[in-house]
Amino acid sequence: MVNFLSHECLEKLGTIAIGIGAFIYGRHEEGVIKMVEGASGIGAFAAGKALKKLENEEETAQAVFAEVQKKLSNRPDLLGNVDPYIAANISSELSRLLEKMDFPIGDLQIIAQKSGAEEGLFAALAEHILEGLAPESTTLCDNIHRPITKYIITEAIKAGVHSSQTITNDILITLGNKAILVAREEGEKNRAHTTSESDRVIATLMAAINAQNPSSKAVENAAMIELAKRILPTVETMEQALAELTNAVSIFLEMKNTIAQGTNAGELVQIVLDKMAALQAQGKFDEAANEATIAFEKWEKAEQERQESAKQQGIAFLDAGINQDILRRDAKSTADRMLRKIQLSVAIQSEHFLKLDAVFTEYWERGRDKGINFDLEIAIEIANAQFTMAIDANQKGRAKNNLGNALQTLGGRESGTVRLEAAVDAYNAALQEWTRDKVPLQWAMTQNNLGNALKALGERESGTERLEAAVDAYNAALEELTRDKVPLDWAMTQCNLGNALQTLGGRESGTARLKEAVSAYRLALEERIRDKVPLDWAMTQSNLGAALTAIGERESGTERLEAAVDAYRAALEERTRDKAPLQWAMTQNNLGNALSALGERESGTERLVAAVEAYNAALEEWTRDKVPLQWAMTQNNLGAVLFTLGGRESGTERLEAAVDAYNAALEERTRDKVPLDWAMSMGNKANADAIIAARGKDCPRLRQAIADLQTVIAVFEAADHQGYLPFCRHALNRAQANLGAVSGE
Repeated sequence: MVNFLSHECLEKLGTIAIGIGAFIYGRHEEGVIKMVEGASGIGAFAAGKALKKLENEEETAQAVFAEVQKKLSNRPDLLGNVDPYIAANISSELSRLLEKMDFPIGDLQIIAQKSGAEEGLFAALAEHILEGLAPESTTLCDNIHRPITKYIITEAIKAGVHSSQTITNDILITLGNKAILVAREEGEKNRAHTTSESDRVIATLMAAINAQNPSSKAVENAAMIELAKRILPTVETMEQALAELTNAVSIFLEMKNTIAQGTNAGELVQIVLDKMAALQAQGKFDEAANEATIAFEKWEKAEQERQESAKQQGIAFLDAGINQDILRRDAKSTADRMLRKIQLSVAIQSEHFLKLDAVFTEYWERGRDKGINFDLEIAIEIANAQFTMAIDANQKGRAKNNLGNALQTLGGRESGTVRLEAAVDAYNAALQEWTRDKVPLQWAMTQNNLGNALKALGERESGTERLEAAVDAYNAALEELTRDKVPLDWAMTQCNLGNALQTLGGRESGTARLKEAVSAYRLALEERIRDKVPLDWAMTQSNLGAALTAIGERESGTERLEAAVDAYRAALEERTRDKAPLQWAMTQNNLGNALSALGERESGTERLVAAVEAYNAALEEWTRDKVPLQWAMTQNNLGAVLFTLGGRESGTERLEAAVDAYNAALEERTRDKVPLDWAMSMGNKANADAIIAARGKDCPRLRQAIADLQTVIAVFEAADHQGYLPFCRHALNRAQANLGAVSGE
């Protein structure tokens, strides 16, 4: 049985189909046609449908078919050398393209029937069709295929013009099936010819290679024949064929020897290689290659699963190590393992920096908001690791800014200034990378952060240089962080500027700076709306309350202080202990300050008692372990309000409680660490001691109080800190007078 889709059959089948299609194009009694009938007919022809015999049209079909075949067979030199795939493609493409054409061929048919110059007319018509097809198909109309296509079209048109029969779709189907029968006969002839010729060439080639390379005899005959069959269509000369076959044999023998020697890659690999060797020996190279493909795909899948499993194990080990590092308080090792985890779990190296940046943010924000100092230590080490791996100015700037943020947050909770100084250095380093001309917004944000660190340092120093520098940094930031561009960032910087101005105003006798601070806070609140940013709104309300308290303490009325209490209580509506425990504690402390100042101006004690409650609430979250300096400040403030309450009572219980609170504050407010804060708390304690001693006529305690006050005054005078000196001098004079009255000295 002949395979009707073999190369040989496709050759004849394709050329005949083209002829039939072109014939129908040229024969229609209405004179104008689109290739609808031809397309459906060729479709039936190509599908090999069963022969549909029509009694009344059989004779016509046979006659037309014979005419077409006669014309087509006149050029065996063209048709016999057509590549089978090209012929098939020409057939289908010509049919498709002819469908699109609408050519008034009827008039030409009439002319042709009356004309004696048929050959020229038909050739011209075929050329016209080719010109119409050229824009649509380079396959049909290029230099190689154009003569073949033109010849087939010309002969088919001739047959159509000279036929006196009307060709219907049914006749076309009949013609198609007749063509299949012819294709079978021609295919069998060509197959026999081709096979005998091919066998002769292969035999010659095999003899040549065996003579040249005796080792090639180790190649099985079936395999050698298949190698030769695959090589011959790709070469022009026998010399080239011999060279290609020699190379193929070498590879074949190498593969054969490798398989025979066995492999140390495992039993599974050997099984696959043995299968491939058997197929190779039979010349079934496609099947052998497929075995290798299937085996590799299985291996690849198993390897991916193994790698994923190993990766997950590694991540589990790293997670366990991270937990142990946190338990043993080793921040550096924790950060190193976190980086290694990212490197293991994220395949794309360029993403490692950003992934580590996200981890930094997680630990920094948690440490900042939850009061976990060790998280901040981890964040510091992560930022250092980021800088080490940074590859450009942008990454270096981000790493240094991150480092400054973590150092500043932790430094704000420590009594010393080492971390804050380091934060300033980190921000200045970031500004060397994040320049204003390159990244203006990042530059501005870093200026803002630098201002925060400078302000924190300035709050711990007697001078105002750092605070003035902080104001300059905030104002620089506001040059780029404008309200139009970044309204919320602008509001944040306004709030920070207000903080620095408020601290400066607290060291001046006037209220100008404090009023500037109030203005800055109120500007910030224009963008920091409670509905949009509730916690930021609450923070700004708290800061506004602090500035109003400072102004109110310097004025005789209570309007500013009442407004401060309102601002703090508004802030506490959003700054709840659950949401932001440290900020809640700070606001409670500040509320205590405003209530204490109001209570001092009232005859009753209701406000003062409320202040004590606020301070005690603050101390529930502002613990000595978490935030030692804030804890000490609140103890000092608690002592102050207890002192005021004690001053309105005949006994000394409240005053003794005030002394206890001052002593607690002095545990962190040491003279070495924070000399001015120490002097303030020591002065407050000495004043309370003096009053208790005077009431109890305790001369030794009174003398000690006087000595302490003298020491405190010397510290303030040395620092030229005028703000607290009048109070201390007044307390000293009163204590000395009381000592004289009690002792009679």
